Amino acid sequence: MTCYLVGRIAIHDPERYGRYAAAFLPVLKQYGGRLLVSEERPEPLEGEWDGRKLVLLAFEDGRAARRWADSPEYRRIAEDRIAGRRRHRRDGGRLRLAQQQLAIDPYGRQEVGIVADDQ
Repeated sequence: MTCYLVGRIAIHDPERYGRYAAAFLPVLKQYGGRLLVSEERPEPLEGEWDGRKLVLLAFEDGRAARRWADSPEYRRIAEDRIAGRRRHRRDGGRLRLAQQQLAIDPYGRQEVGIVADDQ
């Protein structure tokens, strides 16, 4: 069942984040991931947006998403993403895709998870 990962990223250091972005796609593809959306300034249809970049990824399933997020290749490039965001989280910036963050749609066709909510 497809697993969709959503990231909202506030970029503070464009140079470091740029290095991460340049290396991101090859690592994502290596682990079977697909980039569906990468938008610096999303335009909401209703309400307000907090100004963060929006990223939407898709993987074959939750296990594939976890393999990518925990891979040495991704952990290595993620150092620049972590350094380029606004505030440092206490968890060292690791992407959290815990079981309680996964939700199955009512039809049982897809998993939804929050990958990164960098502030």
